[in-house]
Amino acid sequence: AASGNINTGPVQIEQLFTSGNILEDTFKVEYLRSEERRAFKAVVRYRHEQENKLPEERSIEITLKGSISEDESIDLLPQEQFDLTQFCTSQHHAEMVAKYFISLRKLVTHTISFSTTLEGLNIAAGSYIKVITESNPYSPANNGTVSSSGFVTSVNELADGQYAVSYFKTDSEDVKEGIMNVSNGVVADSEFHDSVFSLRSSTVSRNVYVVEQLTFSEEGTVDIVASEHPCDDEDRSELASLVTSDLF
Repeated sequence: AASGNINTGPVQIEQLFTSGNILEDTFKVEYLRSEERRAFKAVVRYRHEQENKLPEERSIEITLKGSISEDESIDLLPQEQFDLTQFCTSQHHAEMVAKYFISLRKLVTHTISFSTTLEGLNIAAGSYIKVITESNPYSPANNGTVSSSGFVTSVNELADGQYAVSYFKTDSEDVKEGIMNVSNGVVADSEFHDSVFSLRSSTVSRNVYVVEQLTFSEEGTVDIVASEHPCDDEDRSELASLVTSDLF
């Protein structure tokens, strides 16, 4: 499905990236600063042409509804100008450009970079990719200790069951990972006795990105920079949906 010239259907995912094809320790996330995501009023200049007349420069102003509160004046929004007079001769074209940049500012929150191997790579700048990553966010509520006799003390009482934990023993220099079995508040396995532990709580992210830059190295690896392209669960572009909405 499409609205005008904007495709509002699922985007075409060219390649999937996971821990299997992202080189270890190369994945980085950079979040945009708050000032880079501030709402603004777009003022777009374009060229209006009529037969047998000289071109005339015109401008339009576009804002997103809800950018300011009802008590505020739209004049309080910072203004950003876009000069399209060299190539834009349509008011509709100018409006769509303004809506696109305003939507980018509202929806895109971060960029990513990572390295991968050249083998099997089939993308270019502008390609849509899906990146699946797993993280283990730290929370003090997940911490606890196991005594020398196996008794568990934790912020939140642990019900009977198995828990994936990272743990550190007093007689060790390394943090280890394992599955800890708890029964009636006691861990029978002496491997976990005299230890401090933290429950591992994995968060899996599945995000769509658009490739901005590809850099090839002599070692046969490729550095990729991509920006977030928010999509719904069916890979339909939220950016396209906002641009074609009646919220402007």
